[in-house]
Amino acid sequence: MDRRLFLVISVAGLIAIPFDSEAQRTARHRVVGFVSSGLSSHWAKGGSLAHLRSAFEDAFRDTGYAVGQDVEIYYRFAEGDSAKLSLLTADLITRSTDVLVVAGPAALRVAQAATTRIPIVATDFEDDPVEAGFAQSLARPGGNVTGAFLERRAAAAPWVGSTSAAHDCRHDGARSWPPTISA
Repeated sequence: MDRRLFLVISVAGLIAIPFDSEAQRTARHRVVGFVSSGLSSHWAKGGSLAHLRSAFEDAFRDTGYAVGQDVEIYYRFAEGDSAKLSLLTADLITRSTDVLVVAGPAALRVAQAATTRIPIVATDFEDDPVEAGFAQSLARPGGNVTGAFLERRAAAAPWVGSTSAAHDCRHDGARSWPPTISA
């Protein structure tokens, strides 16, 4: 399954869960907080990650949520300064956020320390969630964190090995290329 679709379905599912006191009421406006240690310019129109922001918001629309009406998404960026993450996360929590979406391990650590009540959907492509302490186990993660995790170190060695064998590549320790292409 596409990672973006998984994340949006996870977030949409979490905000669709009726809460105790609201079970008999009509649907209320939901609040999603997004926090990243990255740069806002990367997520803005024309930025290198703008397509991910568009896909994220489009997936809400595709699942029946009107962004700005049924669901409000607040984006917060630390602009490369991880020290700002605590303040940004606290700001989102004070907005009665229903779900926190966090990008990267630094934002996840801060969000996990800040709340045990609000569900956290994480994208962390650097850490094993169990080794990093984000989950108790893969079978029974516990806590309030879910998301997409990919430990690149574990995935890299088999991938490089199979790619090299499949393409009969030369390897100089820093680059791999097919023998027909000069370095």
